[in-house]
Amino acid sequence: LHNLILDLLRLARIEAGTDVFEIRKLTAAKLIEPCVEEHATVARKKGVTVQADPPTEPVRLQADPDGFRTILDNLLDNAVNY
Repeated sequence: LHNLILDLLRLARIEAGTDVFEIRKLTAAKLIEPCVEEHATVARKKGVTVQADPPTEPVRLQADPDGFRTILDNLLDNAVNY
């Protein structure tokens, strides 16, 4: 419930134009691996396996780290629950 409320508040700030994104150069694996690890326990309890299989070459991107993490959390939550 807490995460849902935070997501709704963030969406409201984005729609109001008051949310400022911090676009930075990132390596995808450094954001993906911790997120997968945090969801792995809940996934195991539901009989689901989540894992990250990074490519041999690093994937670099430009994104807001918090926004990217929010997207990953939502994707993994949905994958585990549905």
